[in-house]
Parts: sequence; structure tokens; C-alpha cells
Amino acid sequence: MSSPAHRRTTPVMTDRPQQLRHRDTLPPCWLGEITVHSRHHVFWVDHGEAQVSVNEDHFTVGTGQAIWFPAGTTVTSIETAPGTVATSALVPPDRLIRQPTWLTVTDLDAGDAAVLTRQFARWAMPYMIDTTPSSPAADSGSPVPDSPPVPRSQVLRTMAEAILQNPADTTSLETWAERLGLSSRQLTRKFQAETGMSYRTWHTRVRVDRASHLLRRGDSVSQSATAVGFATAPAFVRAFSRQFGVTPGAWAARVSRPVPAAAATTDHHTAADCLGGLPAISTMPRINRFHILIWITSGTGHLDLGDRKIPLAAGDTVWIPSGVWHVIHLDEGGVLVPVGDLPATVPMRRHHMAVTHVTPGRETELMYRAGLSYTHLRPWPYDRNDPATMTDLLPPTVTPFARPDAAVSAILNADLASGPRTLTQWSEKLGIPLSRLSERFRRETGQTFALWHTDLRLNSARYRLSKPGVPISQIAAEVGYPHVSGFTRAFTARHGMTPTEFRKRYAHPIIYDEVTG
Repeated sequence: MSSPAHRRTTPVMTDRPQQLRHRDTLPPCWLGEITVHSRHHVFWVDHGEAQVSVNEDHFTVGTGQAIWFPAGTTVTSIETAPGTVATSALVPPDRLIRQPTWLTVTDLDAGDAAVLTRQFARWAMPYMIDTTPSSPAADSGSPVPDSPPVPRSQVLRTMAEAILQNPADTTSLETWAERLGLSSRQLTRKFQAETGMSYRTWHTRVRVDRASHLLRRGDSVSQSATAVGFATAPAFVRAFSRQFGVTPGAWAARVSRPVPAAAATTDHHTAADCLGGLPAISTMPRINRFHILIWITSGTGHLDLGDRKIPLAAGDTVWIPSGVWHVIHLDEGGVLVPVGDLPATVPMRRHHMAVTHVTPGRETELMYRAGLSYTHLRPWPYDRNDPATMTDLLPPTVTPFARPDAAVSAILNADLASGPRTLTQWSEKLGIPLSRLSERFRRETGQTFALWHTDLRLNSARYRLSKPGVPISQIAAEVGYPHVSGFTRAFTARHGMTPTEFRKRYAHPIIYDEVTG
């Protein structure tokens, strides 16, 4: 159901989107060449029309339609018509229950939009977890792909990104060393130090990891082996078996679920078919360093602030200020959209939190803004960091340029490792009586300083643990724990698992899950 599309080579100039309020004046958006490395990419149009180019293939995606791109696909361009609301989301391969129809424009069935919007939220807010987690790989007993760590330094990231884009690359270590201005010995040592493995082992891991995505989408063992650069299928089978403990053929059979008989006669796989339904879901406990506006598009849930709960229903929006501990719970069928965020310098505090219901006609604009905030599809020019893009949505009691409580702001913005670690130390540093500072801090955050500080450190530790290649001892020091044992005890008490167990379960690579254009 595809059709030719006119392909532009330059983006469309437009006014600032925040100056436009009506559906028929939403500016057209544009996305240049971009590749998603290890996740599948789905793009859908809520209403309006978009032109999509993938190399020499061109597609028109209309209202209520979607197109799926498999991992590793380079999208040449996407361009939307004025007034169009369109959104993208990235999908980890192990979340797919069934394979979608790749590179074909398909109509969305009833309920598909909610399922895709839930996936958009999971991508934009990666700290969301199912209340009762389940995945095709876990259900089948098949090992989940373990993506290789990515080097931290810029010089090695240049090399790593080139290989991640083309795992079949045969450039030798000596040639890479010459290109990067290092000796082979320096490169070998640096690579080992940053990834914990040799370059050869790492490159093989990249190839096996990419091959697992190809196998999951239905490619044969020989096709997958050739695509990622193995000289022979037996060599690929040996490498795959060493990493997964099972042959690629057996692994692919276990992660591929049988197609229900009722659907066996059609190629149309709906989003709900591919991603499942909408189970209850929660975020991990969070203390953000920024303000974030959330919007409940359907269903119900609540916002847990520790000492109180705010009920949420379809159409509700609420700002969660920087520095406030919170957990978001969505009931079964609930869908949340992060609309955008603002820096902590905007003087919004806990007492400003109030649920506001979306006025009729604003839903389209909010979804448009969410796309601008969290995807690469945007008008041009567009300044993502311009606070004016979101300040008009602030609660009426917040004045964007008012002066916040300077003492509390100093605490909220302090460096975790080098700043004072007790409220008594802050009292002495700021010259404010301890009791008065304690009262002001609790009023602004809803927590005592000791509890808040522990939550913030562990929150920051989770983020660092999700990035491979950084030693746990270094993470402990960065969040203010001088001894790994103390960090491990605090982390385990809060999360029910050690930092090592958390990293194994939730780590994602730095480059491999990102998009590049």
C-alpha cells in the first residue's frame, strides 16, 4: 500500500512552533538521514500526511497509518505536511511478540494508537517497567541478547560507531591505529581498558548481537552470517553458540512465536499483535534534575509522592518539579505521554503541583509538542533547549522569571560527589539555622534532606549503571560513596538487587541504542 513520494533535499523553514496554537497551523516537520542501530523504528501519523524515503523507496503515510523499519535501516528523510501530527518510537527486538510487516504502509486498527503511544513513552522514559514484566525471550527460555559495551573515549567511539554501522567491516586493528594516530599497542590497551575485552572479541560480539536481530526478524542462519561478515556459516554458529549457549537456529526457533491460526491468512500485523496489550506499568523511583510535564491520554493511574498520592485520569496533565521524589503508576490500559521538560532554573516547586485537565482541542498540540521534545522529527529551525517552547504550559502560579529559593536551589543543583552530604554541613555553608533550612527544604521537596539525598544518589547511580563500561567502584565515588561496600548495601536495600544485578538486567549500550544521522 505504498506510493511514490516527492523527496526534498532541504528542510522547510518555519516559525517557532510554540507561537502556533491551532491544528491547521502546526508547522511541517522534517527529519534528515538517520539510522537506528539495535532497535526497530516505527513511525505513524495520527492525522495529516508524511512522505518517507528509504534509499530509493518512497512512501506516503496518511492518517491512521504506520510504517516499521527494522534495526539497522537508514531512513533517508521524513517530511510532514502542515498540520500533521506524527510520532516515532524505538522498539527493542525482545519486546516484539510478533514481527510487524517491514517497510510497508499499514492501517492502524482500533487500539493500535494507544499501544504505539505507550511504546513512545517507554522509549522517551526508559525508566518505565512493567509491574509484571514478561518478554518473548523470557517466556521461551531463550537467552536475551547481551549487547557489547561501547568505549567511552571519543577516539575509540569514532571507531566503534563505524563498526556498529557496518559490523561486516574488515578493517584491521593496525589500520585503525594508524587512522586514529595511535600505535597498535596503545589502541589494544586502551580498548581493553574501556570495554573489558580485546578488539577482536568485541567485534565478534557486535557481529553476533546484530545477527540476533536479523534472526529474530526472520532471516536465515546463512543470511545473517553473511550480512554481519562471517566468512562461513559454521564460524558464525560457533561464535553465536559461545555467547548464547545455543545454536542460532535453535535460538531463533525459541524466540519466534507461532502465528495464531486466525491471523495466518493475512500479512497485516497490528501494533497490538506485535507489542501486546497495555498491562499495568510503573516508573522506577525518580528524582529528576529537570521539570517534566506528563499527560494521561487514556486510562487511569496515580502519582506517588511518598507522603501523598495524586490520582490521574484520561485528559489530566501535571508538572513534576525538579528535585521531587516520585513514582508514576499506570493501571492496566493506562497510557502516559511525556510532553516536554524545562530546566531546574525555572522556579517551580512541589507546592505548584496541580492536576490540570486538557481543554478541548489541545490534545493535538500536546502530542505534537511531545514529538518535538523526544524525537528527531522537528520543524527547522528549532531550538530544543529554548525554554519558551514549554513555559506557556506552566501552572498559572509559576512566574518563569521569578527568583527561586536560592538556598534550596543550591542544594538541589549541587554536585553529588563534592557537595556537602548532610543538612548540618549545608546549614554551616549557607549560614542558615538548621531548623529553618530543614523546614524550607521539606516544603520544597516533600522529603527530609537525608532521605532525599539517598534517593538522589541512587537515582543517579541507576543512570550510570545503565551505561556499560564504567566500573561500579567509579560509579560509587561519582555519587558520593567513598566505599563500594556502603554503596552496594544502600543500593540493594532500595532496589532489592545488587548494582551488578541491576546492570545485568537494565544496562543498555551508549551508541548501540542511539540513532545517528
